[in-house]
Amino acid sequence: MITLPQAHSAIEIYFQANWLIADGPVLYDNASDKFTEPTDSAWVHFQVIFGDTRRESTCNNVISYRQSGAAQLYIYVPRDQGAGVSYDLAEKYREIFVNNLVSDIEFSEGFISPPEPKANWFHNRASIPFSYTTQSTGRN
Repeated sequence: MITLPQAHSAIEIYFQANWLIADGPVLYDNASDKFTEPTDSAWVHFQVIFGDTRRESTCNNVISYRQSGAAQLYIYVPRDQGAGVSYDLAEKYREIFVNNLVSDIEFSEGFISPPEPKANWFHNRASIPFSYTTQSTGRN
C-alpha cells in the first residue's frame, strides 16, 4: 500500500535522481527559502499534485482505491534564450517519467503547454499524469 506522503517522496526522489543540475536549478515546494532564482539562466519548479481517488473494489473487508495525480514541471527560460530552450527542457522532463513505473506508480503520456512570456521569462509547463492503487480496511 502506498500512502500520499510515500508517493510524493518516491516521485520527488526519482525526479532528483534523473534531472541533471545542468538542465537548471530546481525549486521544490516548501523549499523556497533555500532557492535563489537565477537572473540569466533557466530554472524549474517541480511539483507533485494529487487528484481524484476512486474506489475500485472491495474484497475481504479490504477496499482498493485508485489515486491519480500529476508530476508537474514549471519551466522558466530567459526571454533572450528563446522558447526552444523551454521545449528542450520539457522534453527532457517527459523522458524521465512518461510510460515509466516508479514504486508501483504508473506514469502515462503528458502534455507540454506552449511557452508564454512572463516578465523576463518564457514560461511553460510539462505535466505527466500518474496513478497507483492503495488500500484500506473498512466496511463493505
